[in-house]
Amino acid sequence: MKTRHNKMAASMALAVFAILVPLFALKLSIPSITKTVLSLLHKQGEQKLHLQAELRKLKEEQDGIDIKDEFAKHAKLQRKINKVTDELKSIRNSKFKRHLIIQWGVTIFLHFVHKLCYLMVIWSLREKPVIQMKYEWTWPIGSILAFPCGQPGAIGITWWVVASSLVIRESHRLLSAFRSNSSKKEI
Repeated sequence: MKTRHNKMAASMALAVFAILVPLFALKLSIPSITKTVLSLLHKQGEQKLHLQAELRKLKEEQDGIDIKDEFAKHAKLQRKINKVTDELKSIRNSKFKRHLIIQWGVTIFLHFVHKLCYLMVIWSLREKPVIQMKYEWTWPIGSILAFPCGQPGAIGITWWVVASSLVIRESHRLLSAFRSNSSKKEI
């Protein structure tokens, strides 16, 4: 009976850990997902392409004019170039603002989904202990570790999520440090 209970607790711990790994992977991939969404939404506008082509044409035309001989024509082209350049700057500024709003919106939405998934896991497994041990092993902090299931000697889902997240985060940090050190050695 005891071994069957221990196997169930071990399988519960592994199942919860298997749920938490993709959740943490989601958290780590939020910047790349945001970049992908932005790249899908970022397209060159026809107006911007037209203005860039016009600017190139005007600069080529201005380069072909001798400023000493045809100053008025050169100055007129320069005013046109300045006007087109200002229009391109205003397009870039509005695009930058839109880009920033979309980036913040996607990032906040993904963080919200991430936290919501964590809350759903904790809520759905709140009554079941993830690991059941002897009460003496958890003695001074056993009631805290058992939250929210409240069974003596148990480790509840809340603390298992915290511990698993810390293990996954530190493993990722160490792996990243190892990769950066090994890439520095290759150079």
